[in-house]
Amino acid sequence: MEPKARCTAHERFTVVAGILPFVDDDRIRTEAVKRASKEKGICGQTVRNYLCRYLVYQSISALIPKERVISDRGLTEDEKNIRWALNKFYFTRHKNSLKTAYTYMLKERYCDGEGNLLEEYPSFNQFRYFHSKYRTQQNTIISRHGIKEYQRTYRPLLGDGVQEFAPNVGTGMIDATVCDIYLVDGGGNIIGRPVLTIVTDSFSSGFVMGYSLTWEGGTYSLRELMLNVIADKVEWCRKFGILIDRKQWDSDKLPGVIVSDMGSEYQSATFAQITELGVTLVNLPPLRPELKSIVEKSFHLLQESTKPYLMDHGYVDKDRKFRLL
Repeated sequence: MEPKARCTAHERFTVVAGILPFVDDDRIRTEAVKRASKEKGICGQTVRNYLCRYLVYQSISALIPKERVISDRGLTEDEKNIRWALNKFYFTRHKNSLKTAYTYMLKERYCDGEGNLLEEYPSFNQFRYFHSKYRTQQNTIISRHGIKEYQRTYRPLLGDGVQEFAPNVGTGMIDATVCDIYLVDGGGNIIGRPVLTIVTDSFSSGFVMGYSLTWEGGTYSLRELMLNVIADKVEWCRKFGILIDRKQWDSDKLPGVIVSDMGSEYQSATFAQITELGVTLVNLPPLRPELKSIVEKSFHLLQESTKPYLMDHGYVDKDRKFRLL
């Protein structure tokens, strides 16, 4: 044995040495394995593997780590053709299936001048195995759906998420959306879909601090929004014939921190004037909706709550495109 391999074998033997006297007792052996796993900082299954290997061969040399054989074999001609077909026909925006990519490969690389299939060609199982061996989920999604779709939907979520920007009370998350309903005038003519802009308190998981419902977004909708945030909500609701107690909607102060996305209206000089009142503005990086998931979920809950009452009165459902076909 080489010195390094000998040292590794003895280190592994010290892991199982304290377990050997209790091999016949299941209960004590189990506790000894747990204790050794905790002391050495390794998995319990690894300790059991060392123990079984030593008991089978009754020699410390059985604990020598196996050498990994790295093959330097290059790709065969068939494997090169398979890789070419995957890059040209599968990892594209056309989103072809593996079967379609395999068929294109046979047509381009394994047919003669008259279009007849050659006698020898790789099977579909070989094609599929090569794909499963060398592909990665990240590359597959990016090549077939685009980097924006990957960043928006499939990117792994790292960090603290919302808590990174909302560690305490007083952090408001602002966003706007087009409502899923068409409005009409007195004559029955379609006017359009209104824009709803809201500010939610991220620490309290969805408490609406204020809203504005306008025909267009932009700076004017933000002006109406901020006026509603600092308005007395009891008096505001009374204008519409709704009587509430102050404790039901006790909010008439500006948040200390406002978190928004990279929308042009949130980066304008007009909206930036709110910082003169001591408010801190935080613009999130692009394609990071999970960092303001509180306000995104608020839109979903608001529109889902009104959906049963507006289904037959101009409500825009998700499958509207399919129902019009």
